[in-house]
Amino acid sequence: MTLPSANPSNVHDMPASHLRNAFTLVELLIALTLLGVGVTALASALLSDVRLRDLAIGESGAAAHLRDRIEQLAVLPCVRDTAAADVAKWGTARWRASPHNGAWYLIDSVTPRRVHTALVVEARVTCPE
Repeated sequence: MTLPSANPSNVHDMPASHLRNAFTLVELLIALTLLGVGVTALASALLSDVRLRDLAIGESGAAAHLRDRIEQLAVLPCVRDTAAADVAKWGTARWRASPHNGAWYLIDSVTPRRVHTALVVEARVTCPE
């Protein structure tokens, strides 16, 4: 038995039993490239999701801290300046409160973890009577 030559014009003359049922090397390389691009995009999306989740946890912790600080000042008598620095799992806070004309003047600087910019809040909280 002799095989037909590699001339493309002979392909149509070949019997069905001689046609190959396989992928070419070029087809495999294209498929692997597309698969690699898809896996890279998926990994990037997952890493971005983790970063956004961590940012949301930090910002919600900072908001809860600010709310708690204002509630604490609302029940303290306006006697003297007070200040502190707090470190928590959500980030850090530095605050100072000064009594003036029957109210606390609060300046609170909050920096959530993995964020390089501090959130600064200035608030006026009425002192209890």
